[in-house]
Amino acid sequence: MSWQVRAASVVTLRHIQTIHKGGRVYRYLRVPGGKRVRLPDLPMDDPAFLAAYASALASAPKVTRAKPGTIAMLIEAFLGGRDYLSRSESYRRTIRRHAEAIKAQADDALARDLREQDIEADLSPLCPNAAADRLKAWRMICRWGKPTDTWREIHRSLSSVSRFPRR
Repeated sequence: MSWQVRAASVVTLRHIQTIHKGGRVYRYLRVPGGKRVRLPDLPMDDPAFLAAYASALASAPKVTRAKPGTIAMLIEAFLGGRDYLSRSESYRRTIRRHAEAIKAQADDALARDLREQDIEADLSPLCPNAAADRLKAWRMICRWGKPTDTWREIHRSLSSVSRFPRR
């Protein structure tokens, strides 16, 4: 019978601050942009400590550089979401490239003011292959956005776009 020995994986917990004071060890969660949260005085591999760490990390504020309600904020949230992160690495690079271009172009435009004509104007100067990839990025972002009637209407109109004129 052969036994396989597997090396134990080492997991590093991020944003942990350890303070040694008066012969005691204190641990805090310090997420950038958030307040310091004290963690229990337990070993770091204890399930109760890990549960407290996970709950403190989940309640930490999410750092965003975009203004609320803008297309840029929508894109930042989309790029951190499960739908985007579940894609392959190469596809994520393509979508990220187009999403960052959209974000740079949109600047401080409000997401609620986005219309089909704006997306068509964004696609028109691109070559057909790049326009198809940009359209995929727009569809993913709009599908991920808050499902309001406006977003549904934009997504529905984008679904009807199938071909791009050759130059």
